[in-house]
Amino acid sequence: MKYIKILAPLLVALFCTSACSVKNDTLNVMGYNYLFGVGTEKDYAKAVECFRIAAEDGHAGAQNHLAYCYDNGFGVEQDYVEAVRLYKLSADQGFVQAQNNLGYSYLFGQGVEQNYERAVELFRLAIAQNNPEAQNNLAYCYEYGYGVEQDYAESIRLYRLSAEQGYATAQLNLGSRYYLGYGGVEQNYTEAANLFKLAAEQNELTAIYNLAHCYENGLGVEQNIEEAIRLYKLAAEQGDEDSIARLEELKKNQDEI
Repeated sequence: MKYIKILAPLLVALFCTSACSVKNDTLNVMGYNYLFGVGTEKDYAKAVECFRIAAEDGHAGAQNHLAYCYDNGFGVEQDYVEAVRLYKLSADQGFVQAQNNLGYSYLFGQGVEQNYERAVELFRLAIAQNNPEAQNNLAYCYEYGYGVEQDYAESIRLYRLSAEQGYATAQLNLGSRYYLGYGGVEQNYTEAANLFKLAAEQNELTAIYNLAHCYENGLGVEQNIEEAIRLYKLAAEQGDEDSIARLEELKKNQDEI
């Protein structure tokens, strides 16, 4: 009987812990869906409500997502300091996205005193978990010598690692360096256009514009004005001002012919 009396509360405790964990996981997923409109209409207020309940119960993912809401003013008044506080709580639990996001805050002094060395430390922690965003961000640090000795070769290596994982921003960044021929690579329009295509397929607006520019001028691809206009329109419809301006210029040039 003694064994049963000791074991029963333990089973109850384990059951409660498990149930709470499932509840918080569910709330975090629900919040994510509301935040990004996955399977439902976007509702920032509901997203914040879900994240807050789980975050207050110590859920690392919800803490990171709630921090993201404060970072961007989604469903709450924008508050970089509160975002950093929440990112720290999540990062301290080893949550990789929070490590990267907190590193970004330190890199740009957003909600916390700027500290390049601390940013690099956090990016390295996230990279240890193979996070492509952190690979891209550390590449940026090496490119400009923020918190590390400037090293173009290491910068390109990290951009490439991130791009190969499909991270659109890294594909854009690496493509831009090939387009311009700087940062440790020789100019290569074909490689640039290929990378812009990969990022454009993920709807990265700057990459769409850059790819349109390549088609317009026959850089790394066969010149195709119709494809260039299609891409400019695609970006313009999403508010890209450079694409809007370029379309107006092309229309003006056609009218003058």
